[in-house]
Amino acid sequence: MIKTRSTLLFKTTLRGQQFKSTVPGLASVTATGRYVQCRQFMKMLDSILNLLDSKRLDVVGPDRLCAEWILKTGGRVRWAGSDTWLQDFNFLPPEDFEVKLQDVDATECAIMIRGFEHFKNCKHIRSMKFHGCKYLTDDCLAMLWELNDSLRQLQVSGNKSISDKGILYLTGLTNLTALHLKDLPGVKNKPFCYGELKKQLPKCDIVYMDVVQ
Repeated sequence: MIKTRSTLLFKTTLRGQQFKSTVPGLASVTATGRYVQCRQFMKMLDSILNLLDSKRLDVVGPDRLCAEWILKTGGRVRWAGSDTWLQDFNFLPPEDFEVKLQDVDATECAIMIRGFEHFKNCKHIRSMKFHGCKYLTDDCLAMLWELNDSLRQLQVSGNKSISDKGILYLTGLTNLTALHLKDLPGVKNKPFCYGELKKQLPKCDIVYMDVVQ
């Protein structure tokens, strides 16, 4: 998995760095500099992994390409008609094998706003989970309207950058039947957001763990 390789790369960069400088604080400053450089490099790599390859889209179609994106950024997927989650990029079916992407688990994925173009023309995605996605923003949630016809279950949790604005975008997902929200510290007026969701999505079972219901 790309995510695993990224973690190993980070650990390898800092592993075994023993600083014996006699200058107070020099070792910690050097280590911090390496840490910052590594973070910047990893963000650049994550950004590349989120690019949509239009030529490959023409070859494999939106469902396959979207699945590849989720897997490359550290998540897992499940095809329509299957009970098994796929998490290893190497176990993708042959490119000429027709697939329908049904479930997406983006737990701790490095997905970014630029990657959400992959959801366009994915007509079969039924459930989606965004947990601990460090790049997830309000605008990412706004782009989920592309999936409104098929999306039934959604979880958004453990994401620090989501605000009230992002939660209110979810009121446009009118076909949701289950919505699970929790650990979203950027949402300030939680009772109001919860009330709007209940009002705009009357047929949806909404669980907001941070709100007294």
